[in-house]
Amino acid sequence: MNRASIWPLAFATLGLVALAVLLLTAPNPRIVTSTPETAGSEVLRGTVVEVLDRGVSASGRPFLRLRVRADSGSIRGATIDVDERAIGATNLLRDFSSGDQVLLNYSRGANGSDSAYIAEFVRTPQLAWLAVIFVVATGVVGGLQGLRSLLGMAISFLIILRFIVPHVLNGANPVVVTVIGALLVQVATLYLSHGLNSKTTAALMGTVVALVLTGVLGWTFIEGTRLTGLASEEVTYLTNQTGRPLHFQGLLLAGLIIGTLGVLDDVAVSQSSAVFEIHRANPRLSPRDLMSRGMRIGRDHIAATVNTLFLAYAGSSLPLMLLLSTRPEPLATLLNRERITVEVVNALVGSLGLIAAVPLTTAIAALAVARGWGYAIPVQDGSQPAS
Repeated sequence: MNRASIWPLAFATLGLVALAVLLLTAPNPRIVTSTPETAGSEVLRGTVVEVLDRGVSASGRPFLRLRVRADSGSIRGATIDVDERAIGATNLLRDFSSGDQVLLNYSRGANGSDSAYIAEFVRTPQLAWLAVIFVVATGVVGGLQGLRSLLGMAISFLIILRFIVPHVLNGANPVVVTVIGALLVQVATLYLSHGLNSKTTAALMGTVVALVLTGVLGWTFIEGTRLTGLASEEVTYLTNQTGRPLHFQGLLLAGLIIGTLGVLDDVAVSQSSAVFEIHRANPRLSPRDLMSRGMRIGRDHIAATVNTLFLAYAGSSLPLMLLLSTRPEPLATLLNRERITVEVVNALVGSLGLIAAVPLTTAIAALAVARGWGYAIPVQDGSQPAS
């Protein structure tokens, strides 16, 4: 085994061992709910049997009266009449018809009376079909590499849900936990998707350095702009649910790191692949020439990806932007509102991270090629090296 194949195998092995140890030792989150549910309440699955009445109340608000059969829980098989009212100030009414699957919040009072309301539609069948279509499309178009990337995605979810979330809920520093989880995600997803080779290792190194830079910039500007992390309603709810103080500034940075991670992955792999392909086309090029030609591709990639990242942040915060645009305040005032400042910091710091990933990964890949890491073990007949 030569040096071209040792580093990818070493990184992948260490990552696999670290992932197994951390997942096996992850704590179970100790939730101390300070707002307990009403005694006797439960969430049931149900089916709308019949629409009993449909109309407008004396106050001008539309309503529905539904008969719903409970398909689970303590009253399974029983039917109960439920009133559906217009949602808040919108005066909009969810539409139901016979056969609709719903989630029903049901409780029985001390006097034996039943109380129920429809919390949500049951959406899991549609989500299951969407997931099947996604897996089939990935396999057909991406082949074996596409299926390996699905496994990497599953591992990413596992790391987030089984490692990052429990530690943060138990009061650990969210920045430290997220950085460790991000590194594990990168090792797992990159090597699964792109193989155990020097090209992937160069992309991994570039991603790690860019990720550290993103974290430093994010923390600097979260502190510099004095963001508290308390601007969203979810924070108050989370505090009530956990019953303990959390590091909300750290949660801001952790969210920024996770949100930027996928884009960094894309940029780093593309740049590393470009450098290795340029070298394969012309092995006589010096590292300086590889760097120069790789950066020509990288500049186009930056132009496209920065806009993609900005649109992703803008799309996720579109309801907030619409809400704040209705306030009669000048732009200079709106920019000082924490909920807006958070989005600006996320978008700009994330963009700086991916901009840095381009030259960093290009330089690392060019150095790897210059040191002979562009070639892995020759095939058995010795006629052609592989990268």
